[in-house]
Parts: sequence; structure tokens; C-alpha cells
Amino acid sequence: MSVTFETKCWEKDYKFVLNEEYLMNKIANCNYNFERKVIIINNVNNREDVVKYAKTLQKKSIIDAYYFVDDYVDQVLDYFHLTKESFINQKGNGYYYSISELTSIYLCETDYIFHFASDVEMKTSYKSWISEALHLLESTDSYIA
Repeated sequence: MSVTFETKCWEKDYKFVLNEEYLMNKIANCNYNFERKVIIINNVNNREDVVKYAKTLQKKSIIDAYYFVDDYVDQVLDYFHLTKESFINQKGNGYYYSISELTSIYLCETDYIFHFASDVEMKTSYKSWISEALHLLESTDSYIA
């Protein structure tokens, strides 16, 4: 079973999320050997600045890839049979909360995605709980795969 570690960032948190030490710790604390490590980038003002951070992480093999939502949005919406208007909620901003996750699903190259919202932190884990969860998913038909 291959698994991608994926997290996202946006204008207000990319400097924090794309911090080398922060991201290395976040990944290491999962206690799992991920096949791929990916960052989904959405809604940033200065793309070139974000690319500098992401390329540094990629050169150091902390991540394998980074993707900008804007580069795939038309394909993603088409794939899931959605429109931007599909996301309108009471605050009118449901699109920005959901399109990153859909983009990561669309671009996933592994059997599973382990998604972290950018504000979620994993405490150090010495258990193989991800492996255990994957075993449960694979061993019974009562889970959606």
C-alpha cells in the first residue's frame, strides 16, 4: 500500500507550513515511510516567493512535489463534475476551503492520501497507527476505499 503525505498552505500560513524544520517534524512524527510527500498551494499573492520555499524543500528531499491549485482547478472541477458555484455557502467562501483537498485527491499517485490541514500538528508517535489503519481499511469491506 502506497501512501502520500499531503498538506496544504495558503497566503496566511505558507511561511510557517513550508518551514523546513516544521515540516520535517510533522512528517517524522507520523512514524510512517510515505511513498510521496506533497504540498498543495492555494490562494497566494506572490507565487514566486512561495516557489522559493517549496523548491528548497524539494531540493532537500523533504517533499517530492508541490502543486498550485490554480494550475489544475479546471481539470479538478471537471473531474468531480463541479463548478465554483457548487461551493457557495452562507459565508460565500466554501470554494477556498475545499478546492485544495479535491486537487490533492485528483493529483494523488498513491493508493491513499494522509491529509493534514495546515493547522493540525501530530505529536510524536512511536506506534504504527497509520499502518494499522491501512490494514483495517484493506481487510474489511465495511470501509469505503
